[in-house]
Amino acid sequence: MAMLKSKRGVRRLFTYSLWKGVVDRLLALLGIVVLSPLLILIAMGIRLDSPGNPIFSQERVGRGDRRFVVHKFRTMHVNNDDSEYKEYLRRLV
Repeated sequence: MAMLKSKRGVRRLFTYSLWKGVVDRLLALLGIVVLSPLLILIAMGIRLDSPGNPIFSQERVGRGDRRFVVHKFRTMHVNNDDSEYKEYLRRLV
């Protein structure tokens, strides 16, 4: 494992990490602004296709047991009748 041998190296690493975080956030914000019309159209399409919230939110556990919430477009119907699927599984097993 390489060791940093000077304060200059530590300072350079800190500066890089700081700027990387700033640039990452700015690019993410720019992406959201540019793509927002498309995202709105997708949400409207989901809403017209089936009732319910077009955004699905779920809490997940990440690195270091940190919890975060992921948001994504819903691809399944809300309160869908799954009896046909259950019958298929019953016959399969």
